[in-house]
Amino acid sequence: MPSRQVPLVNEQIYHVFNRGVACAPIFSSKKTYQRFLLCVDYYRFLELPVKLSYLLSMSKDKREEILTDLKKKNKILVQIYGYCLMSNHFHLLIKQSYENGISQFMRKASNSYSSYYNLLHERQGSLFQGVFKAVRIETDEQLLHVSRYVHINSYVGHLTSREGLFSYPWSSLPFYLNKAENNFVSKNPMVANFSSEEEYRHFLLDEADYLRSKKQLAHLFLD
Repeated sequence: MPSRQVPLVNEQIYHVFNRGVACAPIFSSKKTYQRFLLCVDYYRFLELPVKLSYLLSMSKDKREEILTDLKKKNKILVQIYGYCLMSNHFHLLIKQSYENGISQFMRKASNSYSSYYNLLHERQGSLFQGVFKAVRIETDEQLLHVSRYVHINSYVGHLTSREGLFSYPWSSLPFYLNKAENNFVSKNPMVANFSSEEEYRHFLLDEADYLRSKKQLAHLFLD
């Protein structure tokens, strides 16, 4: 397995992304998108009593008991600031909260989802293209701009219209705009600099059309 070029350091924020093998789809239906988000939500915790697949086989009361206990302890591997899921790749904006936390989180979430997807589609082998990529966020300005890139990705990638961007269900953007609830995302603190939701919308759209036509954003794009 290739070694990681970017060290993953506690209390640092990273833009994490990966795609399907040979750019193949990794999401095929509403339930696959939902399952990936369940993996993200569940495997961010440090001390897990059971695998997600086993948790989902339990009674509703037992599941809620386990999840309530995890949230009460609040021991997490990573803190999640945003995400966008596309048909053949995903983007996450996350901060490492525990030593080796991002690697543990990504391994567990990716393996769990891959097993689910392979079983669902009667396929074998790797689903994702190698080790996930990670770019460290070095400044507040970069954090703000990467957060914007993640949130406009569905429009840049031609999955939504300009207005549809704000209600794209597989992104944390609707949560940022107070149009949806979310149990596991913490809003990028830099967004507090905007005086209104409308100002934040304008900030997002300032770059959206340019990026959609050019599809250029240097190292922030998938290789």
